[in-house]
Amino acid sequence: PFRGVGVHPDGSVDLALYRCYLHQGKPDGPHLRDTLSLKKEEWAALTPPRLVTGTEWVIAENVARKLVRPFCLNTLGGDMPGPEDAKVARLTAKVEAVEDGRAPIRLTGTFEAVKRFKEESLSFRGTATAAGVAEFDVKEKTLTSVLLVFQGAYQQGARPETQKGRPFGAVAEWQRKPTSAP
Repeated sequence: PFRGVGVHPDGSVDLALYRCYLHQGKPDGPHLRDTLSLKKEEWAALTPPRLVTGTEWVIAENVARKLVRPFCLNTLGGDMPGPEDAKVARLTAKVEAVEDGRAPIRLTGTFEAVKRFKEESLSFRGTATAAGVAEFDVKEKTLTSVLLVFQGAYQQGARPETQKGRPFGAVAEWQRKPTSAP
């Protein structure tokens, strides 16, 4: 019930993840769904340190490293990429404005993950850039939404870094309250 919406009683959140291969910028194949849980302390890393237009900060590396999870498009099961597989994980944030009780936040990131399996033919490498927005409610002092869009390449094989990459896209999203149906 918390996938992509709401906050658990312990303050943690579950980001909804969606990913798929791309061909000429359009979906190519099935969309894979997943969930990425962030503990209360990890979630707090997305909160602005100061509510002033132009405030910039780097999201804690341990949180950014978790965001490599959507990079695996292997539907054969097995281990998904985790923070330990991140070779590059940088996510920055900037408060775009503070007005009308809201503070929109711009998110920008660069990521790379390499996952080695015992069966090397299944090993993979994913690289991506990310862009997104979050919204912070100034009065409630809480995030109300997060949307992060990834675009990158996925390589699989015994030496994935030598394989031609296949384009993929992924989205991580969350909102504090469910949207009502029209």
